[in-house]
Amino acid sequence: MKYKNFLKIMVSCLNFSFLLLLIAVFLSCNGSNGKQQEPDSIENEDTNTQTEEKEESLEEEPAPLPFGSPCNNDSDCIENVCFENSCTRECDSYSDCPEPGTRCIDNGEGKGLCIYTDYEDGPGTSGKNCAIGGDADCAEGYFCMAKTRDDPYAFCTKECLDDRNCPPSMICKSLGEGERAYCMPRGYCDRCLFDDECGYAGDKCITDDNGNKFCSKQCTLEGKTCPVDSSCVEIEAGVFQCMPDYEGHSCKGGGELCSPCETDGDCLQGGKCIEDYYTHVKFCGVPCNDPSCPAPDEYYCNEDNQCRPRKGSCTHPSGGGLICDNCEDFTDCKTGFCIGFPDEYHTVCGEDCSETRTCSSPWATCYQITSGTQVVGYNCLPLETISNCFQYKQCTTYCPNGMEGCSLPFCRM
Repeated sequence: MKYKNFLKIMVSCLNFSFLLLLIAVFLSCNGSNGKQQEPDSIENEDTNTQTEEKEESLEEEPAPLPFGSPCNNDSDCIENVCFENSCTRECDSYSDCPEPGTRCIDNGEGKGLCIYTDYEDGPGTSGKNCAIGGDADCAEGYFCMAKTRDDPYAFCTKECLDDRNCPPSMICKSLGEGERAYCMPRGYCDRCLFDDECGYAGDKCITDDNGNKFCSKQCTLEGKTCPVDSSCVEIEAGVFQCMPDYEGHSCKGGGELCSPCETDGDCLQGGKCIEDYYTHVKFCGVPCNDPSCPAPDEYYCNEDNQCRPRKGSCTHPSGGGLICDNCEDFTDCKTGFCIGFPDEYHTVCGEDCSETRTCSSPWATCYQITSGTQVVGYNCLPLETISNCFQYKQCTTYCPNGMEGCSLPFCRM
């Protein structure tokens, strides 16, 4: 009996142990199905990401666009230049732009780009001579522009928006501040990119001290071949070109009195860009009230109340004539009028004077100058005791300090 009971107890223990083993196995399986899922999930996510990256890398990037294609950014284009939503390239000469209808043109910032042009070429179009027939020589929509009535260089032209509307030898240029722009022949001091755009074969597109490019003119040191207010300079060995006398050899100044300009906008507030009738030099004036001119000698206040040089030059503002020097008009004189004087066959220069400005010579005195009944100013002229300008010049030569050193209280030659 004891033995049978012992066997029953052992069987019960084995059954209980087996049951515990089954439970442990079950729990172990459940643990592997639960806790082990997380690494599997992460691994699957990594695999998916790598797959997506591989798929993206297999997708081809857009190829750079060729010349003339629509674009939004420089990086869209094979030449890495997008201008006005069209692929283009930088250029330094006409040969850099072989595509039909394109030309190397300034982009407005001094950089050359191959840009499609929009102008007509044929009889009577921009740049064609019309000196004989005037407007009749020009095509429909064009007119004849001339500087003078009988200008042999008169040319046909029309309105333009920029240089692409004009042939290579011309530039889109306004005649004044706020005025319409027309195709004009490219001349001295006009902007340029390279030599071929400028005048004759020997003319160069040169750079001033500020990095701005402009058309110059070939010149020689022996002759006066440069425009007014310009000098002949050797820019490289054996190459001579005209360059502006203004600071930095610039064609455009800072807006002060007598600085070079193109329009009123280039001048300081109140100043106007004045083109001299004879020399065609353009320079800035400053406001004044006739006859007062807030400037040094050799300047005057014109009919537009602008202070300007007497002559059409800022390098040589007047003829420099002093008291009793011969003159043709007031521009020949340094400060005064060009007026008649007794016993003189020619008109002579006076010298400005006033209550605060005395005469520079002891042999001159300040006279009231009239035109009819109107007082127009005051000028220094020889003393009444001096009969003519010859005697005046003798006195100033031999007795420059006046009565000092002279035997008489007046000069008598």
